[in-house]
Amino acid sequence: MADEIDVIQHLLDVEREADQVIQDAQKEADSRIAQARAKADTQFKTQYTQMYAQLEQEAQEQMKQAGVHHDTEVASFKDSLQSTPKNNAAFNSLMDSILFR
Repeated sequence: MADEIDVIQHLLDVEREADQVIQDAQKEADSRIAQARAKADTQFKTQYTQMYAQLEQEAQEQMKQAGVHHDTEVASFKDSLQSTPKNNAAFNSLMDSILFR
C-alpha cells in the first residue's frame, strides 16, 4: 500500500508541476500579448499622427488654392460685368413688359 501512496503522491506532484508550467506559460503569453498590443498601439498612433499631419497639410494647401481660384474667378466675373455694355432701353422695355402687362 505504501507503493500505491508513493505513486499517487508522485502523480499529484507531477500534476502540480504541470499546473505550475501551465500558469507560467499563461503569464508569459499574457505578457507577450500585452507587449505586442502596446507596440501595435504605439505604431498605430505614430502612423495616425503622420497621416493626419499630411492630410491636414494637403487640406490647407487645397483650401488655399481654392481661395486663390475663387478670388480669381470673382475678379474675372466683376471685370466681365464691368466690361459688359449696359442697355438701359432694353432693360426698361423688359421691366415694362413684366410689370405692366
